[in-house]
Amino acid sequence: MDWEIVGTCNGTYIRGPKQHDDHKELTLIGQLNAGDNAESLDEQHWLVFSRPVTTPNGEPAGQVEVAFKLVEDGKSSRRSIVKAEDSNLVVFFPTEKQTHCGFLLQGPYKTTSSRDNVPHANNWNNHLVKETAKLVSETLLKLAALKMASVGLLQAMPLLRSREIPDDQMFRPVYDAVVETVKNYRLIPAAAGRLVSGRCARIARGKGLVDLFAPQQLTLLLRADEDEKLDWITPEISLSRSETSDLFAFLRDVLDVEQIEPEDLPPNLTEEFFQAQTTTWMVKFYTFLLDHDRLWRRDKPRGDLLDQPFVRLQDNRHATPFRSDG
Repeated sequence: MDWEIVGTCNGTYIRGPKQHDDHKELTLIGQLNAGDNAESLDEQHWLVFSRPVTTPNGEPAGQVEVAFKLVEDGKSSRRSIVKAEDSNLVVFFPTEKQTHCGFLLQGPYKTTSSRDNVPHANNWNNHLVKETAKLVSETLLKLAALKMASVGLLQAMPLLRSREIPDDQMFRPVYDAVVETVKNYRLIPAAAGRLVSGRCARIARGKGLVDLFAPQQLTLLLRADEDEKLDWITPEISLSRSETSDLFAFLRDVLDVEQIEPEDLPPNLTEEFFQAQTTTWMVKFYTFLLDHDRLWRRDKPRGDLLDQPFVRLQDNRHATPFRSDG
């Protein structure tokens, strides 16, 4: 699309779509020519997913869409999803309706004549929101299959506490769909590049926990169902990092991801657990204990680990380090 303001400036906008099986990729480029200078405007890349909708009579009525903003790492050339700065609802053109999402929502909603509002008390609009919620849930799984599940993707979700978004808020179904999908499917970045679901994720709060307890050991330690192994969320998500503090609070407070500290370990460190470990791992465990002497110190408060059979004997049995009489 070419445009011109006579006697002042002119420019060009280019929209380059690339169709894939279940989504499309859009590149948007703008150039402004003012006098003798040509200035390239912001180049944007988006992934767009859609879902057809029908009227109550079953007639086609267009589609609802969601669009995620892409950026490219100049060093690695890897692309990743980031939170979109402006995420007001789009009804072919932007409206003033806030969605609380970090991605764009678009659909054939009914608006007021001035387009300054999208009525909530409208059956058609409520239907479209529910269809969009289904689309968001489906899209999250597709993005994981495309290797696009990342911290950036989660930061684009509506990271609100349930108390901050009323039940009657227009886009509550989208929020609920995000919570349910992230809780039950592997979408959260875990240690060593893996992914984990919210119900199988754990937060490590203590030096050495992530390196010491691999998913199989963590699952055995906490006696969880082995159908889907437990795993640690990536250390990149932290309460102390301002850019991920909201995401950390969402995982902890909304998805109820449990935090594990070294002091939580002793009751679970049973003889059965230790006998399943190699001698090499036991050496790593003893090295770990050097940084956590409060678990095994004999003075008050006495370390809880002293009551557990963590000393490996020559015949691979395990014993507590001291008898009951000390």
